[in-house]
Amino acid sequence: MAYQHDVFVSYAHVDNAPFEDGKEGWVTTLVSNLKVELARKLGRNDASLWMDYKLTGNTPLTPSIMEAIRNSSTLIVVVSPAYLASEWCRRERETFLSLVRERFNASSTVFLVECAKVERSDLPAEFGDLIPYRLWTQVREGEPPSTLGWPNLKMDDPQRVLLYYDRLNKLSHDLAAEIKRQRHTNSSNPDASNTQAGPMIFLAEVTDDLEQMRENVSRYLLQAGFQVAPETYYPRDDHKAFQQAVDGDLAQCKLFVQLLSHVVGKKPPGSTSGYARLQYERARQAMKPILQWRSRELNFNGVVDEDHQQLLESDTVRACGIEEFKSAIVDEARRVSLAPQPQDNNFVFVNTNSEDRRLADELSLILSNHGIWSELPIEQGDPSAIRRDLEESLRECDGIIIVFGRAPVTWVRAQLRQGRKIFGHRERPLQCLALCEAPPVPKDEVGSRAPNMITIDCSSGLNEKALREFIERLKRKN
Repeated sequence: MAYQHDVFVSYAHVDNAPFEDGKEGWVTTLVSNLKVELARKLGRNDASLWMDYKLTGNTPLTPSIMEAIRNSSTLIVVVSPAYLASEWCRRERETFLSLVRERFNASSTVFLVECAKVERSDLPAEFGDLIPYRLWTQVREGEPPSTLGWPNLKMDDPQRVLLYYDRLNKLSHDLAAEIKRQRHTNSSNPDASNTQAGPMIFLAEVTDDLEQMRENVSRYLLQAGFQVAPETYYPRDDHKAFQQAVDGDLAQCKLFVQLLSHVVGKKPPGSTSGYARLQYERARQAMKPILQWRSRELNFNGVVDEDHQQLLESDTVRACGIEEFKSAIVDEARRVSLAPQPQDNNFVFVNTNSEDRRLADELSLILSNHGIWSELPIEQGDPSAIRRDLEESLRECDGIIIVFGRAPVTWVRAQLRQGRKIFGHRERPLQCLALCEAPPVPKDEVGSRAPNMITIDCSSGLNEKALREFIERLKRKN
């Protein structure tokens, strides 16, 4: 679809009210600065930003405004307590959000710009996972947050002005990239949309005291040609949903990077580990290369949480300057990207029933990260075709993992018996057979054991050491 405007800007009237008569409002100044930065980054001054400068607090969504939203490839929402509480927003939010949902379905992007601090729980569901561009600052906990560039840039403190332009640069960089992507997508040149960025780096979510430093590192990596994940906030009210979101991004990344301080940060309900530790553990489970940073000046006497102190003392943590660390990230990312992929062509059959399918998917993901082809059994279709496919997998695979979680012990014994029948007709011996034991525990004894079969203990989550043993056996030459 060809769009008339590159960007539509949504905001509350009160956030653009000038501090003095005759002066520009805060949102107007932001949009003017964005136009300048976009012209520099796009190489020409042709970015179209639509903003209703006459918007008042009682203005409904007129047909012209709705048409402008539909004809804009990207949305910027300037969000604040005033935006969420305004009469305009209360009366028109559902109409506006329905158009936002259309934009998501059309693979468009919404950019959330915070001109004041808001709680994530107060945001509409459509915005809940978006990482905002924060144009406000809070010097320390307990002090009131303040908007950067308010009442205007000329009157603000020089250090805060630098921070404003630093974050404006990040916003304009990402916005320019999205405008280019949209233009390529809509171009008549079929190859234009195939432009690929460099490999993706997982830059872990950080505690509040390191947020600005993470932004700095993220911008550095983007400018170096890398992609950076995550692109959205992870859910914090559901431990499993958080873990699944992390795992999904890790699967696309070549390298895990984390910034650490003495602050533990928040912990999921019922967990003794903070979110920093949880992200690190998921990276270890996925067997990703890991780079972590802490300041040379960090005082361990101020770290009262034993679990967090162990994290700070990990072998993968570097105590160095942040500029040195940024260079190390780029060097390592290029090294792992250029490393030759395994050519063993090992094939593993991950045998599971429907109740343990999620764990089987996680196992397959880790195998894939090691260059190992894997298959899961077919769940639907003609029973005879399903049986033939199972027999073919048992004959052709180099290794087998039988997932024993919620599956009944009778199902596990049946799979071992079926394997025994097939193994005698194989052209080459099976290199490795493993039984992956997962929750719930305790469970009934299988009471059947094949020669050289190993156990992967997943009773507390995927066990990296046990899985490494399986992979090593799989690749061992006969």
